Amino acid sequence: MQLSELIGRIAIRLGYRYPSGTPTLSTDRKSFIVNCVNDACRDIAIAFQEDFLKYTTKSLDAPYETGAVSVTKGSTTVTGDGTNWTSSHANWWFYGPDGRLYEIASIGGSQSLILAEAYIGDTESGASYKLTPLFYDLPSDLLQLVDVTRKQTPLTGVPLRNLQALIGFGTPSNYALKGNKILFYPFPDEAIQVTLLYVRKPTTVSNDTDVIDVPEQYLRYLELTVWRRVAELWSKEDVPNAVRAEMQEFELLLAKGGRQKERVRIARNRFADPLIDGIKAPAWLPDDLERL
Repeated sequence: MQLSELIGRIAIRLGYRYPSGTPTLSTDRKSFIVNCVNDACRDIAIAFQEDFLKYTTKSLDAPYETGAVSVTKGSTTVTGDGTNWTSSHANWWFYGPDGRLYEIASIGGSQSLILAEAYIGDTESGASYKLTPLFYDLPSDLLQLVDVTRKQTPLTGVPLRNLQALIGFGTPSNYALKGNKILFYPFPDEAIQVTLLYVRKPTTVSNDTDVIDVPEQYLRYLELTVWRRVAELWSKEDVPNAVRAEMQEFELLLAKGGRQKERVRIARNRFADPLIDGIKAPAWLPDDLERL
C-alpha cells in the first residue's frame, strides 16, 4: 500500500474530502498523519519482531602496534618511529605506555599524532603502544538490538558505565551501547567478526508514492491505529465502539511481547551466525517458529 492510499483512507474516515469525494488535508495535518504512520510502523516492528529481524556481520580490527613511540608528560603530541600511521587511524584511540587510553584528536603524519588530552604518564621514548578503534557504528536501520554473537557464542550486553574504568585486550565477551555506536570488551587483540541480530526500522515514508514497509497482515491495524490517534487528538469525531473493540484485540496481540521474545530466541538458535558459518539466513521467519 502506498502512503497516499493510506492517508486517503484516514482522511475520508475523518470527513476531509472535496465535493467530488477526493480527500484533502492541509499540509500541517497531512504531515501530522505521516508522522503517526511512521511511529505506528515502528510500534508494529517492536511488537512483531520476527517479521523485522535482520542479521549483519561486523569486522573488528586488530590493534595497530607497528613501530615505537615517544611520549612526553603533559604534552598532547606523540612521535612515532617506523609507525606509518594514516588518516584511517584518526578515529581510533591511543593505548599508551602508561596503560591508559587516550582519544586521538588528529593524525599529523605517518609518525605524528595529537591526543585530545595531554599525556599524563611518565616521559618515555622507544616505547610500545597500541592504536585501537573503541566504538563501531551500529546499522543505520537498527531499531532494537536483539543479540550479539561470535561463532555462535553470545556476548553479554552491559551498561557502558560498567566498562568505562576497564582497560584490557583479549577476546570480547561483553558489549555496551552508546547512541548509534557499540563498544566491545575486552578490546579485540586480533581481527574478528561478530554477528548482530536486530529488529530493523521500517523504511520511513514521506512521499505519496512511498510504499508502507510493514507486512500486509498489519496494514488494517496500521490504518485503524493511525486513525484512532489522529481522531482522538483532533477530536474530529468519536471513535466508534466497533473500532475500539477491534483495536483492543490488536493491543492484546501487541501485549504478547514475552512470547515474541521466545520466538526470536528460537529463531536465533536455528539461524545462529548465518553469514559466518555459511548458512544463509531467511529474509523472513515463519509464523510457526516453535516447530523449528
